[in-house]
Amino acid sequence: MALLFLALLILVPLVEISVFIEVGTRIGALTTLGITVLTAVVGLYLVRLEGLAVMIRMRHSMAMGEAPILEMFHGFFLFLAGALLLIPGFVTDVIGGLLLIPMIRNLLARPAVTRIITGYPHPATYKDGSGRIIIEGSYREEGDNEIERPPLIESDDEDEFRD
Repeated sequence: MALLFLALLILVPLVEISVFIEVGTRIGALTTLGITVLTAVVGLYLVRLEGLAVMIRMRHSMAMGEAPILEMFHGFFLFLAGALLLIPGFVTDVIGGLLLIPMIRNLLARPAVTRIITGYPHPATYKDGSGRIIIEGSYREEGDNEIERPPLIESDDEDEFRD
């Protein structure tokens, strides 16, 4: 992971500089700088609008009693889009612009959300050494006054409990 970050830290500026030089020679230096500033301003405005929409959906999800997991991923991708749009360059602006599209954010977020919802076991559920599923908790029988019962102790040794 650290090597990937280091490679991106070196490669992204090199790619951006080469694209700047190519675009600058074709349309002029001032026009290139103007486009860079314009994409940052317009992009951040769009990030703000999309962010407000995500906040509204997040509040709606919480009001319905649901966890706003998908909306949180949308918020993360919008934050990433804003950061990419602030970095001067055309390649980062294109990636940031793509992250502004809700359908692209959904494509990126769905696998992670699915993994979070279905991929991890319930925290109070685990398997013991023999592979049996253990569910921790307490119970009460109907008519009880909420008296917690200690968990039953299982033993594989039958002679242990004989008289």
